[in-house]
Amino acid sequence: MTNNINPRATSIYHALGMGMTLGCIEATVNHPLWAFGVRVSTHLPWTLNPKILYSGFGVHCAGSLPVDTIQTTIGRLFFERVISKDRSETERRLLAGFTGGALSNFVMCPMEMVMTRQQKYPHETASQATKAIYSAYKTKGFFIGFSPLLVREGLFFAGVFGGVPLLAKKCKEKGISEFLTVVISGIGIGSTTAFLSQPLAVTGSVMQVFEKNISSFATAKEIYASNGVTALYAGLPFRLARVSSSVLILGNLTRFFETYFNLPLD
Repeated sequence: MTNNINPRATSIYHALGMGMTLGCIEATVNHPLWAFGVRVSTHLPWTLNPKILYSGFGVHCAGSLPVDTIQTTIGRLFFERVISKDRSETERRLLAGFTGGALSNFVMCPMEMVMTRQQKYPHETASQATKAIYSAYKTKGFFIGFSPLLVREGLFFAGVFGGVPLLAKKCKEKGISEFLTVVISGIGIGSTTAFLSQPLAVTGSVMQVFEKNISSFATAKEIYASNGVTALYAGLPFRLARVSSSVLILGNLTRFFETYFNLPLD
């Protein structure tokens, strides 16, 4: 229960509990939107078949637990104990969030590689997709698209951990209701994050779907050459919906947990 004593350093149990809760909710709500975005940006056939759209859901759900746990734990660790308190709260939150998101990509990238292959080959189970990737490329196959996805994940969690609480704080200072604060901070930061990181997401998805073992820069150039900037923003509406809903949910749940567990806020 909430206590009224001075905030203390976040315990590992609180960080783990927050991360696992956020991971389960995010995967359940957003997997179909992720599938739409991947299929549109890589020109896979359009479908509304739930069985196909939820291909890879088990991997997403299982992977979201460690991913969100890493993001939350590293984010709070850096915010509270690593980044100098001489920096502003804004800088500390954004830097801590980016670090947590970037480091989570060591789990996110292999997970997404398997999920993406299951979108391309819906008949494959997670185990079969994993074996196929390893057979073709060994361990490095699970890290195709690593660089652009690392920056994408960093930007995403910087929005969740830093952007949402900071924008919510500004909204409350202006007397905006709690409901509107939740909506404005979540959708505002989510849509901004999605727009900024979309070229990175498309580049990573193309590398994974077509199993390109070339540099991310070379892949981005190929995509740009095909249809200009438009190609780098293919599937943006679906990703806007997905990232906005993710940030809306995860960012505001983070705010709730910080208050509920009386965690350090500045």
